Amino acid sequence: MTASNDTLTIEESGISFGPFDPELVYPIENSALYEKTNQKNGKVQIAEFILLKDVDKSTSKAKFMWMVEAKSSSPAPKDDSSKRLESPFEVYMEKVTSKLSNTLQLLISGAIEIKIVLVIKDHPLEWLEPISDSLKKKLAPFARIWRVKSENVVVINEEMAKKFGLASSVP
Repeated sequence: MTASNDTLTIEESGISFGPFDPELVYPIENSALYEKTNQKNGKVQIAEFILLKDVDKSTSKAKFMWMVEAKSSSPAPKDDSSKRLESPFEVYMEKVTSKLSNTLQLLISGAIEIKIVLVIKDHPLEWLEPISDSLKKKLAPFARIWRVKSENVVVINEEMAKKFGLASSVP
């Protein structure tokens, strides 16, 4: 990434992207949000950068948000009649799609704190903690991308839901 006084250029996979107005590009791979997401459990793969396109100067609103992923090559797409799921092209496409999906989720996750609540009707209190622990483990990759704190993944019963104002006393 190269920055001058009024432009930003991003070098990735042998391609020079830009120059861009720094106000319109977000190099997400170099962001604090991305670094924070990867601090705990490994690296979440994301796109190179986000670019706002077709910005209306009078309103400062962009018509498009481009998520840009760069690759130096790709396997040849083949018309594979056997539809092998593990063909090099399919593996490649899965990685690219995953990076783009992760990027969008990471961007959205920075906007608001998320709480995940599972409410189980008439469930005994002593069963809630083991279910909560299991849910936290199963949701770990999702929670990391969406920046959901461990304490924000909870399992409660209907009575607790009423106390939190989630459920009403009237059926």
